[in-house]
Amino acid sequence: PPPKTLFPYTTLFRSNEKSVEAMGWFWQIDEAYVLGKYSLCRSLIDQMGEELVSALPTEAVTDNGRFSPADRYQEIYDAVY
Repeated sequence: PPPKTLFPYTTLFRSNEKSVEAMGWFWQIDEAYVLGKYSLCRSLIDQMGEELVSALPTEAVTDNGRFSPADRYQEIYDAVY
């Protein structure tokens, strides 16, 4: 693309990077929660940081469409704090 149009692509790429990183943290938190490792779950949540929490998808990412990562994260957060 022409140089003047690179900014939107760069912003989109960084946004996708954040989503991928946030999902990596999310799956670790979800697994710790499912396994009943609540102190590990709290530790992971504390390390994740608010910026990544806001990057979690708000739409379902699984085939069953049951929950969005953002909703599930909030459910877990509420349960362990």
